[in-house]
Amino acid sequence: LKVEEAVKPEVAAAIYSGKVPVAQTTLADCLNRPLEHKLYGNSVQDRLPKNLTDRCVRYCVEALGDTAVYTSYVGDITRQDANVIRDFLLERMAPNSVSRLFNVITAAVTFVITEDDLPIRNVFSKMIIKGQGASKNDRLPIPSADIPALNELFEKPEDISAIWAVLRDTGCRLGEVCGLEVGDINLQNKSVIFRANSIRTLKTASSEREVPLSDDALAKLQLLRTDKEDTDAVFTRYAKPRGSDSCSQTMMKRLRKVITDKRITLHSARHSMKDALRNSNCPTELSKQILGHSEGSVAGRYGSGYDLTTMRDALSKTW
Repeated sequence: LKVEEAVKPEVAAAIYSGKVPVAQTTLADCLNRPLEHKLYGNSVQDRLPKNLTDRCVRYCVEALGDTAVYTSYVGDITRQDANVIRDFLLERMAPNSVSRLFNVITAAVTFVITEDDLPIRNVFSKMIIKGQGASKNDRLPIPSADIPALNELFEKPEDISAIWAVLRDTGCRLGEVCGLEVGDINLQNKSVIFRANSIRTLKTASSEREVPLSDDALAKLQLLRTDKEDTDAVFTRYAKPRGSDSCSQTMMKRLRKVITDKRITLHSARHSMKDALRNSNCPTELSKQILGHSEGSVAGRYGSGYDLTTMRDALSKTW
């Protein structure tokens, strides 16, 4: 049997040449490739990037089909295809959520184009997503008049009380406080250290910081440190995958007994602290360091930042 009579001419030519065609890079390949550099081999730390990648792949398949994502060459995907994915997502989620997913897709495709020197353009970059962009009314700060009632609602049990006190008096993220280990609480400095550990990762590099604690927050955290090692979780109930989500649900049920405005959530405590610092004439750079916001300027990234005394002076004006 001659090869020419059994296969397509281009396949026969490849066989006679002794060269096997290189497998084409697909969109699924592009989305998954950055994970090789992002995963730590720790189920807790790897959960977020892996789930986010899986979501992007799933949405692309739902919008374009299996063949386009898993089989076709990524260079054959057009801007029109990218628009189809965008419109598919806009029917299912808010514009800002669509924008965040496209940031992941764009970054992944750019990574592979650069690493493999692919002669294609990234059709996902600079997408026009109608309605995207943060609005000052997306999340409102918690009204100061409601704080006393919330303090009472969050007084028990001890772990919820401590979490609320830290959120209220530092403006930290819920995931940051739920993932604290005993060793992250510095009794001598009366401060808390937010850093990546075996429980959770941090959102950005600037999220790693040490922040002064109020006397109330420190006292409540101290109750939860008793008879524990430095590497033990402070909040045992929530030291697990999606533990902060579980904590959020519990605390939001109480918050809604006082505040019904949907624009005000537990995360609004962070907005409240931002406003409180601003209104006390706290310098912008100092406020960013306290809250763990990224410093955009090159000059802002020089040095080790403000010391604890300066941060405590600023925060104490809000307590």
